[in-house]
Amino acid sequence: MSDRQRSVLVVEELAHWTNGHFPVRCAQVATGFADLGYHVELLTSEGWSRDDEHPQRPFVVSRYRAATRWVRRVVALGDRKARHQLLTLVLVVEARAAARRLRPAPDAIIVLGWYTDPTVVALVAGRRRWLVNQFREPDDVSTRRLELGRSVEARRRARGGRVRVAVALEGRRADWNERVPYLDPVVVPVAGTRDVEPVPDARQRLGLPPGRLALLFGAPAFKRLDVVLDAFATLDDWTLVVGGPVADFVETSTRVLTFPGILSDAERDLLFSAVDVVVLAFTADYQNNSGTLMDAISVGTPVVCPYDAAGAAIITTYRLGRTFRNDDPDDLARAVAEVRVEIAPADLATARRDLSNRSVARQELVAVGVQPPT
Repeated sequence: MSDRQRSVLVVEELAHWTNGHFPVRCAQVATGFADLGYHVELLTSEGWSRDDEHPQRPFVVSRYRAATRWVRRVVALGDRKARHQLLTLVLVVEARAAARRLRPAPDAIIVLGWYTDPTVVALVAGRRRWLVNQFREPDDVSTRRLELGRSVEARRRARGGRVRVAVALEGRRADWNERVPYLDPVVVPVAGTRDVEPVPDARQRLGLPPGRLALLFGAPAFKRLDVVLDAFATLDDWTLVVGGPVADFVETSTRVLTFPGILSDAERDLLFSAVDVVVLAFTADYQNNSGTLMDAISVGTPVVCPYDAAGAAIITTYRLGRTFRNDDPDDLARAVAEVRVEIAPADLATARRDLSNRSVARQELVAVGVQPPT
C-alpha cells in the first residue's frame, strides 16, 4: 500500500479488452496521477489485459465484484440505449463501493468507460467529484431526466461534489452543453505523452530494411487505410509499416511491411522508434484525442495528420510535422515528402511538457474543482 496522502480512483470497464485505447489509456491516465504523488486505484470490470506485462506499476488494479460482473453480462442482451444505462449503473455502484474503502478517500473519480451514460452517473453518483470522459456524441435526453438530473446535480454541488463531462474538442463540448448543460461539459484531453526513450537499435530488432520508413498504427476504426495505401504507392523511396489490428487488413509486400494483431507496449514503442514519420489518416472531421499522436510525441517521431482532425492543431502549434487534405492521397504523399526527419528539440520538449500524462491529470483535477499537488 502506498504511503501517499491523496488518492484518485480511475474507472475503465473495458480494461480487459486487448484492443485499442481501452487497456492503454486508462493505465497512462492512472500513471499521470501517480506522477503527481497520488495513490491511484484502477477499477475494471474484468481485470487489466496488460497486467502480466507490467508487474511493476505505480497504481493498484481492482475488479468489480463477482455478482456485478454477472449482472454486466446479463444486461448485454438489451437494446443499445438501455444496455448503456444499465452498464453505467453497474459502473457507478462499483465505483462508489471502491471509493468508500479507498484510503485516503479519493479526491476525484475519473471515468473512461466507453459505454458510460453521464446522465445516469449524475442521478446516482452520490456526493463525490466525478469526471466522465466522453468519446461519442450525446444521446437525446428526456425532459423528465433533464429536470431530475439538474435538481440532483444542484444538491450535489451544494454539498461540495459534482459530476462533469469531459470531451476532446470545443465542438463536442458545445453538443453536450446543448443536451445536458447542468453537467457543465469541459474540454480536457485523456491521451497524454509518456516519459520514454527511443530505442536506438529498433530497426535491427524488428528486422526492418534501411531507407525511409513510415508507420500507420492502431485499430482499423476511423482510419482511411485506402488513402494511405494509395499515397505510398507513389512514394518510391518510402516503405510503409503497418502495425496493430489495422495490419490485419493489409497484404505484406516489398513496399508494405506488417506487424498484425495485438502488440505489446514494448513492441509498440519499438515501431515508433524505428520509423521516420507516423501517419494519422482518420475519417473526415475526426474529433477525438489520438493516442497514436501522443505515442509519436513521446518517442519524438514527426507526424502527418489530416487538417480537419483534432490532432492537427497540436501538430501545427508545436511544429511536429505536416497536415494534409483528408481523402487526398496526393496531398498525403506531399506531406510525407515534406516532413522533417527530426523535430526541433525545443519544440519537442515543450510538447512533451504541455501534453504529458501529468498535465492531463492536472487538468482533470482542476475540472472537478480539485487543486493539484504542487
